[in-house]
Amino acid sequence: MFKGLLVYDKADAEYNSWFVNRIIETGASIGLDIKLVTTEEGVGCDILKMCDFAIMRNRNAEMSKKLEARGIKCFNSSYVCSIGNDKWDMYKDFSSAGIPVMYTQTSKLPFPFVLKPRNGHGGKNVFLINNSDEFERVKAEIGDLDNYIYQMKASETGRDIRVYVCGDMILTAIERTAAGDGEFRANFSLGGKAIEHSLTDDELKLAAKVANRIKADFVGIDIIYNNGKPIVNEIEDAVGTRMLYANTDIDAVSEYMDWIKKCLDETTR
Repeated sequence: MFKGLLVYDKADAEYNSWFVNRIIETGASIGLDIKLVTTEEGVGCDILKMCDFAIMRNRNAEMSKKLEARGIKCFNSSYVCSIGNDKWDMYKDFSSAGIPVMYTQTSKLPFPFVLKPRNGHGGKNVFLINNSDEFERVKAEIGDLDNYIYQMKASETGRDIRVYVCGDMILTAIERTAAGDGEFRANFSLGGKAIEHSLTDDELKLAAKVANRIKADFVGIDIIYNNGKPIVNEIEDAVGTRMLYANTDIDAVSEYMDWIKKCLDETTR
């Protein structure tokens, strides 16, 4: 039996208790002995001595790097965690690889533009800035903008497509639309609507190109449209599964645990 850690920030572990328990129970059924640990508790040497792998759900790339340095396989890798939780690093990485992404920079763009934190997720503190008055109001609300990036506004807003990738397989895609009332963010957690989506050829090719680049274990790839063409908005490292279970018959946890078991089995051959 392989022994592993499921690493969460404490608050996120409590909020996602169903998902946590499902991972532990499903893992046990296929020979994965998984123990929940929190970032706040830390990972001591005694635990690491008996650890074969770690399922990283805390968005902490530095912690992943330390575990990898000890020879512990991390799902997702520290690389995926890094670009999945730093939108500026992702933009530079994907641009260098020829993957189409919305133009982004670390200084102010001409209006309109989207202002978002480099390490944000769930649509929190993401603003569509149309003029100088709006920009001044947001600056007064946020204060320090050093950790923010400026992204060109896409020609289409209020809709995106999240592609779920597990290992070497694209599971499905979910189309998200904004809640309305001027809301441009399509996040499900912000009240957006979600429905399973059949990928077009162009969307599938783009998702496959990203998947081949990052070699993630379980990740969401968010696609938006600009001037009629699909383009990457961002990737979600510790991707949630509520939309999958609500809108499809896919058991994402089972798929993920099977992938982890397959990877670990291959290391022992």
